[in-house]
Amino acid sequence: MDGLTIGAIVAGVGVILTLISGLKKLDEHLKGYVKSAMKEETQSIKNDLSGLKTQLNKVDLESCKNYLVTQLAAIDRGERMTDTQAERFWEQYAHYQQAGGNSYIRHKVETLQQEGKI
Repeated sequence: MDGLTIGAIVAGVGVILTLISGLKKLDEHLKGYVKSAMKEETQSIKNDLSGLKTQLNKVDLESCKNYLVTQLAAIDRGERMTDTQAERFWEQYAHYQQAGGNSYIRHKVETLQQEGKI
């Protein structure tokens, strides 16, 4: 400890403080880079999910429409639905209407109701 001077201690502390400051800056830059990369990836995933949701909604609406058209044709031919079938029909009809279904299905349902078939 004979050769240790206050100047050497101050210089050593200065080096340590500079090193700590540099590590903090490096940490900030790395965090910024990671945040930016994650934001880009997250946005890409959100876009993919949005497109998938749109496609699924279209498939759902078309499937629902196919079911309703099939049931309406059967009813129009004079076939009777069981209570369970009727319950399912009305569930699907409500879902179809809520999903923004076309008016021709609604018109056909109204026509069959007026004729007393459903």
